[in-house]
Amino acid sequence: RTENPPVCHSLTLFFLGFTHRTCKSHLDSIREEYEQRHRRGFVTQPRAKNSPPVCRLESKSFYERHVEALSRRTSQPPATTLKAFRTAWDEFSKEKTIISLMSSIPWPPFCDKIESTTQCSSADLRIEAVLKFVDYSVRSLRQLQIEWHPDRFSARFSSRLSTEIKDFVLPKVLAISQLLNSALEMLRRRNSQIS
Repeated sequence: RTENPPVCHSLTLFFLGFTHRTCKSHLDSIREEYEQRHRRGFVTQPRAKNSPPVCRLESKSFYERHVEALSRRTSQPPATTLKAFRTAWDEFSKEKTIISLMSSIPWPPFCDKIESTTQCSSADLRIEAVLKFVDYSVRSLRQLQIEWHPDRFSARFSSRLSTEIKDFVLPKVLAISQLLNSALEMLRRRNSQIS
C-alpha cells in the first residue's frame, strides 16, 4: 500500500537533491586550482642533477640587473658641454656602420629623465636644461634643431639603423625635435621681453 508522504516529508525529499558541502570561499577554489596547475608543472619538468634551482638563477640575474640600474642611477655622468657633444655628433655623422644599439647614438644630454617638482613641470625643467646646454644661444639651438629634425635625421641615418631599434629611435628623435622647437619658442619669447 502506498501512502502519500506528509508535507514536511516532501520538503525533505526536495532538499535531498542538494548535497551539503563545507563552506569554501571563492578564494579557496582559486588557490586549489593554482596549486594543481603548479604541482603538475613541476612534475613534468624534471631538473638535471647538480643544476642550481631556477629561482636562484633568476634571482641572481635580477639582482645583477638591479645593481647595474642603481649604479647607473646614482652615478652622475659628467656634464656634457656643447663642444663635446658637437665633436661626438660629428664623429657619429661620419661613420658608415650599422647602428644596432640606442647607446651608440650621441643623444643630447638633456634627453635624460627629469622628474617634475612642485614648482616646475618636467617639460619646463627639460626646456630649461636645453637652454642651459646651448648657453641661451639662438644660433646653437637652431643648429640642434636642424640636426635633430625627424626628416633630416631619417634621411641621414635611417639606412644605418638596425630594424630592432628603428621603432624606438625615430619617436625619440621626434620628441627631441618637439622639445627643441618649444625651447626655441621660449627663448625667443624671453629675448623679446628683455628687448
